[in-house]
Amino acid sequence: MSAAEQRKRLLGYDLREAVEQSELVLHYQPQFQLPDNTLRGFEALVRWQHPQLGLLGPDQFIPLAEETRLILDIGDWVLREACRQAVLWKLA
Repeated sequence: MSAAEQRKRLLGYDLREAVEQSELVLHYQPQFQLPDNTLRGFEALVRWQHPQLGLLGPDQFIPLAEETRLILDIGDWVLREACRQAVLWKLA
């Protein structure tokens, strides 16, 4: 097994743990309507706070999540977490 394949395999194990250990985080990007610049909503952007590698962007783990079918679990988590946050914002 090549070094690149081994790194990918280890990252796959780490990603499975990330989903189970709540290492994923959402960042929210506001969406504005022009021309009056009215806030219309937010886009939820998933990131992975890896314990050794730091904050990883989606380009570094989503393709692997798709290959391993973890994308389904990640998608479920993102939807639940974004809805939970929206309720908190509405209550505030």
